[in-house]
Parts: sequence; C-alpha cells; structure tokens
Amino acid sequence: MKIDRFLNRIPFFKRLQKSVFLKNTIFLQIGSVFYLGIAFISSIVYARVLGVEGYAIYGLIFAYVGLATIPMSLGTVDSTLTLLASAHEEANEKKIKDYLSYYLKITLSISLFIGVILMIVSPFIAARLYLNGAIIGKLAAIIILSKIILIFYDVYLIILQAANKIKKVAIIEAVEKIIYLIFPITLVLLGFGLNGLIFGQLLAASTLSIYAIFAYSRIKKTYDFYPTWLDIIYNHSRVSLRYYVKFSILIAVNKNIGSIMSNLPIFLLGIIASINNVGYFKIAFAYTALSSFVLSPVSRMLNIQFPKSKTISKRNFKIQFYKISLLSGLINILILIPMLILAPFLIKTFYGQEYIPSIAISYPLSLYFAISGFMVGSGAFYRAANLMKQSILINIAQSIVFIPMIFGLSRLTDPLTATTTSLISMAALFALINFWIIQKYFKE
Repeated sequence: MKIDRFLNRIPFFKRLQKSVFLKNTIFLQIGSVFYLGIAFISSIVYARVLGVEGYAIYGLIFAYVGLATIPMSLGTVDSTLTLLASAHEEANEKKIKDYLSYYLKITLSISLFIGVILMIVSPFIAARLYLNGAIIGKLAAIIILSKIILIFYDVYLIILQAANKIKKVAIIEAVEKIIYLIFPITLVLLGFGLNGLIFGQLLAASTLSIYAIFAYSRIKKTYDFYPTWLDIIYNHSRVSLRYYVKFSILIAVNKNIGSIMSNLPIFLLGIIASINNVGYFKIAFAYTALSSFVLSPVSRMLNIQFPKSKTISKRNFKIQFYKISLLSGLINILILIPMLILAPFLIKTFYGQEYIPSIAISYPLSLYFAISGFMVGSGAFYRAANLMKQSILINIAQSIVFIPMIFGLSRLTDPLTATTTSLISMAALFALINFWIIQKYFKE
C-alpha cells in the first residue's frame, strides 16, 4: 500500500491511472516489445538454418502472398471493428449479430473463391516471375490457406477489441507470436527446412482458429447479447452486404495500397536481382525495421485517440498530432543510432558471416525508417479527418512512381542501390506531401 501511495505521487502514474489511452498503449507496447524479441529470434534461426538462398526464397514467398492476396482484403476487419464497437456500447444484440454475420459472410465468400483460385494458379505465376518460382508458388499456396483458416481467430480478436479488452488482446497476441515461433522453428530444426517453416505456419493458424472457436463461448457467457456461432451463420442470408461494403471500401482501398508498397521492394528485387541479394536486403530491412516496432502500438491506439481529440476541438487535434508525430520520430531515431553503431557486430554475430553484405545495406535503409517514424500518426489522421480519398490518392501515386523509379535506377546502378534509393526518395517526397496536406487541413 505504501508503494501505491508513493507511485500515485508521481505525475506519470497519476496520469496512467486516469488515462485509458495511456494504459492501453502501454499494454500494447509490452506486447510489441515481446513481439520484437520473437521476431528477432525467429529471423536469426531462419537465416542461419535456411542460408542466404533459402531465407531469400522465404522472403519472396511472403512478398508474393502479400501482393497476391490483396483482392481477398475488403477492409472488413477495420470496418467491422468500428461498427461492432458502437453496437457493443449499446448492447444491441441485433446489430452485433448482423455485423458478425456480415464479416463472416463476406470474408468466407471472398477468401474461399479468390483464395482457392490463387492456390491453384500461384505455382504457374511465380514460375514466370522468379528463378525458383515453382517452389515459391507451391509454398505460397500453403500460406494463402493459412490466411483463410485464420478468419475465425480474426473474429475473436475483433470482438475483444470492440469490448475494450486491450490487456487480453495483448496477452493473446503474445501467445500467438510464441505459437508462430515454436511450430515453424521446431519443424525447421527437425530438418524439414523451408517446407517445415511454411507448414509450421499452417499448423499455427489452425491451432489459433480452433482456440478462437471455443474461446468465443466465454464471451457469450460474459455478454449475453452476443449470438452463438450457429446464430451468426444462420443470419447470413438476412444480411445485406451493400451498406457494409460501401462503408468498408475506402478503408480497404487505402489499406491494400499500403500493403502493395510494403511488399513491392522485395517482390521487385526478386525480379531484377540475384537470389542472394534478396536475402541480404531482407536481413538489412528486418534489422533496421526493429526500431519501428516500438511505434506500432502508438499507431494502433491513435485510431481511437484522434477521433476523440477531434471532437474536443480542432486545436486539440492539431496539438495531439504534431506532439505525437515529433516525439515518435525522435524516439525512432534514438533507437536507430545505437542499432547502426552496433550493426557490424550484431549482424555478423547473430546472423553469421554469410550475411556481412547486409551491414552496408542497413545504413541507407535507416534513413527510410527515420523518415517513417515521423509519419506514425498520418494514417489515423486521415481517418479521423475524413480525408480517406486524399490518403488513397497519395498511396496510389507513391506506388505508381516507385515501380518505374526502381526499374529505371537499376539500369544506372546495381539493384540493391536502386531499391534503397527509391525507398528513401519516396519516403522523403511523400512525407512532405502528407505534412503539406495536414498543415492545410489545420489552417482551414
């Protein structure tokens, strides 16, 4: 009790007791740090066991899946979460059942239709794109199947977030990361190599979805206004998709274009560069990206905080945006500096001698992540300010400019320099454009 009284005298802990936003951000931050460790460990194991070529193929599989499965994403997770949160507050049983039926109906329909087609054609498409395309395509089909299986797990997480069970979400997501680490690594270490890694992902997805199906019954006991799984399924025919699709389409377009940009560098590098160069780039990118994991919970919570700030006043919204953007950017840089100093030692020690070329690539890539750190709140800003069309146009323009830039520069210099230069140029140019639009909005 004395400790509690002492802590309550400290301003930070006083604010923590009062601020739900700060509490939730800290819970997610703990989960993010945990995920950081898991991601680092898994990347080391995969890189060492698979070797440069195997690790490069692993990167190309997920880059291909990230782009190929874009048609399967209709923004249903974000739109359902937004709608379900308000219905949960009202304890409106009919709305909750309709929203969950909408989610399952549209995701199962789209995922099964498009997903099955992708699973069939992926080996043929990948074979035309890459030297090891047949292997990439076959294993990509397994990852696509894993994404389909995860639908029920996604429903469970959506409900927990709508009920504001952020602490529980952080714990479950931490367990999720452990499962995604243990299953693939176990199979890899048993000698199954890249096949083991991919089938480990499928096994992890299956385990999580089975858990979610049974765990949902606990939610039903806590909140009696939630329907059963059978109620949700039987309600499918009564739900009209027109309203919900219209609501989610802008979110989907913006998110999918963002997904294109995150997967394009490795996807295109696999076409213009050797397989080893892809492996070196992926290690350098994964290493420098570690700094941004600290900011991901902030970005997630801003989707809740910014709309609240806007309702208070535009001035409050402005202060919150600039303060968080500046602070996030500076924290990101402070993390990047020691990472770059230690890069020669850490990359060589943890990943091995064969990844030494990744050290030189990590230095220019740090500029890309340094710029990105100041943009942590831009996505949440556009949603809160109802400027999704502007955000979509910016992301489309970024993709359109990036593709010819990387191919053009690859004719003047080596593929790795072309890729890093294109990334840095795009990040700097569109950061300026974003801040110009944001500044204009606050001046109005």
